[in-house]
Amino acid sequence: MAESESLLAIGVDTKRIHVCLIEPVRGIYRLIAWREAVHCRKLLLTNQIAETCQELGAELGHVLWNGVANRPLLSSKDPTRYPPLTQVVGAASVHPPLRVWFAALSRDESLSAALGVVDLCQAEVAGQTVLQSSTSIDALENALMASEPELLIITGGYDNPEDAGQETILYLSSLLMQAIARMPEELRPMIIYAGNRFAAKKVESMAQVLLLEHEEGEELATSIDIVDNIRPTPDLTDLTPLAQVVRAKQKERYAQAEATVELSKLLTSPARLRSLEESFIQFTRGWMAQKRLDSLHALYCGSAWWLHVWSKNRQEAVQICFTTPGTRSPYLADWPPLQLASGPWPAKLWPQPQQRWWDKTGLLPILAMVGQVAPLAMLQVIHTDLLGE
Repeated sequence: MAESESLLAIGVDTKRIHVCLIEPVRGIYRLIAWREAVHCRKLLLTNQIAETCQELGAELGHVLWNGVANRPLLSSKDPTRYPPLTQVVGAASVHPPLRVWFAALSRDESLSAALGVVDLCQAEVAGQTVLQSSTSIDALENALMASEPELLIITGGYDNPEDAGQETILYLSSLLMQAIARMPEELRPMIIYAGNRFAAKKVESMAQVLLLEHEEGEELATSIDIVDNIRPTPDLTDLTPLAQVVRAKQKERYAQAEATVELSKLLTSPARLRSLEESFIQFTRGWMAQKRLDSLHALYCGSAWWLHVWSKNRQEAVQICFTTPGTRSPYLADWPPLQLASGPWPAKLWPQPQQRWWDKTGLLPILAMVGQVAPLAMLQVIHTDLLGE
């Protein structure tokens, strides 16, 4: 990269906007300055980014925003006085946690197991139903209408092929489908079935019949996904397939968000917008490899959630855990010591080991996106300005 090149990194979450300027200083790329602003989701994101860039530019005596084009300054008629930016990268997580309603046959087994998916995804409990003799379609409809969940997870029953072993989960599913069929289309949650696998096809057919009849033969307005039973036997719980589908739902919703589309238009090729979570996970894997570690436990302290990542050598997949800020989930009980943190280090929950890396600014997943267009610049900034190496 040429010595005159300037890079702009933009990060957005549900509460904050960050704008970071990176430029070479004596042959090494440095984080020149950065500015934080409140993200108001009721206003156009582009206008908020513009204001933040203009404030940072005024502070530095450097024009960063093209008011006519309403985008970062990428070309200039007077590059000596007003040097343009060369690349713009970004990361964003603009949605709050996915609101999930859990419906199960038993509180201590199927419901308790299903609730564990909240630790594995950026999700929160909107409500829950445990089948009882008093459970009715009217009550379910009223509860779902009042809570407005985005996703419904149905689970219960071991993998029993006998008809008698399927009756209860089919009955619960029928009540839920009929309740959803009464709801306005715009309020209907997506559905995931993760119960007795021998009843799965019947549940899928039931959903199509009930919801299609309600729509008078139109296409199915509410999607339903079938995944492996989370409790196939009394001694086995596997949330991985369910968590994968929930994350896919989150990613789909994120890609369609107006703010995501807005920010994507501001980036320069070949940069592509990623979520803050994806960026941090990828950096954790790369940092583990660069430091030749067998494993690495890393933490990103987001505005509304904390993301723990456990990357292991010679394993492509990573383990992740979302927690409420300031808390330590039981899911993390057998995880190794925390060695990498972006944001405030939670010393009371995770004492600092001798070998550790700490980004006090919380900008790491934003600046890691620079690697898409300038890998060396990204490493120099993170080594020098964030992790102090």
